[in-house]
Amino acid sequence: MNIFAKPQYLTLLLMAFVILFGSLMPNAFAEGAYTLSLLIKEFLMWVLPFAVMIYITFTLSQFQKQAFALVFILLIFEALSNALSVNYAWGIGALLEDMFRATVTASIVGEPQSLSPYFTISFLRPSFWSASKGTYIGLGLGLILAFSPLTSLQRGLEKCKTLVDFIFQKIFTRFVPFFVFGFLLNIQKSGHVSSLWAAYGLSLIWIVGAILAYLVVLYGISSGFRLKVLIAQLKNTLPTGLIAFTSASSAATMPFTIEAARKNVHNPDFASMVIPATTNIQQIGDCIANALFGIVLMLNHGIPFPDASTWIPFMVLFVLARYTTAAVMGGAIFIVLPLFEAYLGFTPEMLALLLAFNIIMDPIITASNVLANGSLCITFEKVWRIFQRCPLPQN
Repeated sequence: MNIFAKPQYLTLLLMAFVILFGSLMPNAFAEGAYTLSLLIKEFLMWVLPFAVMIYITFTLSQFQKQAFALVFILLIFEALSNALSVNYAWGIGALLEDMFRATVTASIVGEPQSLSPYFTISFLRPSFWSASKGTYIGLGLGLILAFSPLTSLQRGLEKCKTLVDFIFQKIFTRFVPFFVFGFLLNIQKSGHVSSLWAAYGLSLIWIVGAILAYLVVLYGISSGFRLKVLIAQLKNTLPTGLIAFTSASSAATMPFTIEAARKNVHNPDFASMVIPATTNIQQIGDCIANALFGIVLMLNHGIPFPDASTWIPFMVLFVLARYTTAAVMGGAIFIVLPLFEAYLGFTPEMLALLLAFNIIMDPIITASNVLANGSLCITFEKVWRIFQRCPLPQN
């Protein structure tokens, strides 16, 4: 019973329930569950802009104790590494587009919209209240606090972050299974569930393979493509990946990640600064998995493969959103949900599926985040040492 009290397991249980018995549910019950899912979604959309602003501001304000040059280059490095991983996923999606399309077009036809909610409150939320606005405001406030610390504002910021953490950890996390449940019932009532899971099972295998291939390349770069060094780095880092997989928590794994990184870098103290700064920002597994999830879902629902003019604005805000995180299982996905809706044309059902897959894949995604950060810490130390040799003013 304690196992099923956890959101990820309860979500799996409800998903199995929908697959096995969803067709037997009365429409009145299904429409009630669908209404609840839409209400939870609206609650999330109201909280997200404020949460994004708080998390970004708080993260940037913590860097005031570090040298400006190091912080600036680290932020640029993290943004570039996240951007490369997102665009890597876009490239993999383009490479496998025909396979994905061939897999799903014969089994999924049309957009499932069989249920109607009893009511909705989406009209109450103004169009300007969006996560992107929270991102921009958070960046501005965070930079101000980083250069000119204001004690009273900092205390207020910490209280706000505590409140946002409470909302995500104690309130929204508890409702995630029911958020997914209503949308899955909507799909079930449309008669597409069996073919849906048959299609996505193969997609998940390809996504895991793409993540593993990217990790191999990262460790190849950090080791200088020297096999002996690569093996030594993996020997130090792989145990942290196992801890991350079993705990599904990058934060809980952080002490072990730091210790592994200290063995792999020239200056052990360097790892103690870089790993905490990158754990909740540089999320390679999340970037690849969510970008590929998004592309697969688009192809599954008849949305054209995103061209560069569509992908680039989405990618920029997606990377900026990495500077935020909700301290819950699969929390990063909560921040980027509105981006999939606004830039890639996601429907509520598609958002629910994206969230469900993140919950299911969270141990793998977390482990890949941790393993990638271990490699990128080594690479960043090399970048920083090159910068130190440049004739630039130091802080």
